[in-house]
Amino acid sequence: MAMAPPDSSQETLRSRGLRLAWFIVVWDIIEGAVDVTAGVLAGSIALVAFGLDSAIEVFAALVVIGQLHGRTSYGTALKLIAVSFFVLAIVMVPNPGLLHLLRIHAASNLDQA
Repeated sequence: MAMAPPDSSQETLRSRGLRLAWFIVVWDIIEGAVDVTAGVLAGSIALVAFGLDSAIEVFAALVVIGQLHGRTSYGTALKLIAVSFFVLAIVMVPNPGLLHLLRIHAASNLDQA
């Protein structure tokens, strides 16, 4: 059974969604690079982690782009994005406990004054 072509309002919304998703990809790549660089220079694991989180956001936006192009179903897109957030949780959750066990603590800015 052939599908009817999308009407102009659907195509307009899809086009707008694609532009927004590509904007998110570009923004998050820049944000991630800046945050990771600043985190490394400042010795801030939190800032590095915040920058790496941008990779998850880029992945999610790319999944949305695939869905808007008709390459990925809605269910598959949700599963891919969910897996990416579980990976982020697996990476991030143990870090505070590990740092505590190793007795690595952030220095206060007041200590440097």
